[in-house]
Amino acid sequence: MIGAGALCVGAATAAAAPAFSQPIAPPQDLGFAADLAEKLDAGMRSGLLRGLHSVLVVRSGRLVLERYFAGEDETWGRTLGHVSFGPDTLHDLRSVTKSVVSLLYGIALDRGLVPAPDAPLLAQFPEYPDLVADPRRAPIKVLHALTMTMGLEWNEQVRYTDPAKRDPDGARQGQVPLHPGATRCCRSRHALDL
Repeated sequence: MIGAGALCVGAATAAAAPAFSQPIAPPQDLGFAADLAEKLDAGMRSGLLRGLHSVLVVRSGRLVLERYFAGEDETWGRTLGHVSFGPDTLHDLRSVTKSVVSLLYGIALDRGLVPAPDAPLLAQFPEYPDLVADPRRAPIKVLHALTMTMGLEWNEQVRYTDPAKRDPDGARQGQVPLHPGATRCCRSRHALDL
């Protein structure tokens, strides 16, 4: 999806007015259906699109669609109640990060700036020769970091700001591959840090 981006973040009722700093381009001028906004609004009214807090679509640097909604929200399992979302509302993104990172990785890959998905992950970190030399970690590829399937034990309940999450190699925290070859997902935002 190079050149296009859509960010849809999770409960909705009524749309708030757009407040992006540039005018909205006619969707048909950028390859979208002319009634893109109407289709989104119809999906919201029908209940087909539930839990949607915002939608922002930009293509070729031009704003195509911007919508904000109101609905229930939470952060780390703690309810925030009914929130009216807008362009200045902070949002706990968590899993959306995978999609954004994958989009950026695809752009960087197209430009030759990053290794291929099947490249050994730890070979990208020569400053950690002990990890590169660890045969239990050798099967882990760049793709496994992108898909959070590195097979490493990881505690998602520890806040991101905790110093234990700042160790780029994970091994210094006693992490060892639980599933060599990263054949099973052990969800880890840490993977995306790499």
